[in-house]
Amino acid sequence: MNKINADINLDSYIIDTINYKINEDYINEEDNIDIKISFDNDISINEELKKARIRIGCYIFKGYKDSPFNLDLNITGYFSYNSKYSVSEIEKLILVNGTAILFPYLRSMITTITANSGYVPIIIPTVNINKLLNIE
Repeated sequence: MNKINADINLDSYIIDTINYKINEDYINEEDNIDIKISFDNDISINEELKKARIRIGCYIFKGYKDSPFNLDLNITGYFSYNSKYSVSEIEKLILVNGTAILFPYLRSMITTITANSGYVPIIIPTVNINKLLNIE
């Protein structure tokens, strides 16, 4: 069974922050709304315990005054990992694979929140994680 075990394992995840605010001054004069979305992340690693954490932030319409709402959502994944890697290798593994593992949870939460908001639901498409993270 060990031959098929992953190098990193998602132990748990939590939603750190959900901040949804309607813009009461917003007037929609067009049928289509240009979605403004950004992401960020941070990682921490505990070498002694072979544990890692990655937080992914998703921000929709952050800083845009002419938008129907603002939504900030942060999710954190807690991982354990195989000890055969160096710290820099683990950082990259957690950044890329950890983001790929958590991204469907993030997408689902964004869709659920926006679907229940009275606006057209935002469905974030599947993405190439390497391109999202600007990794070549």
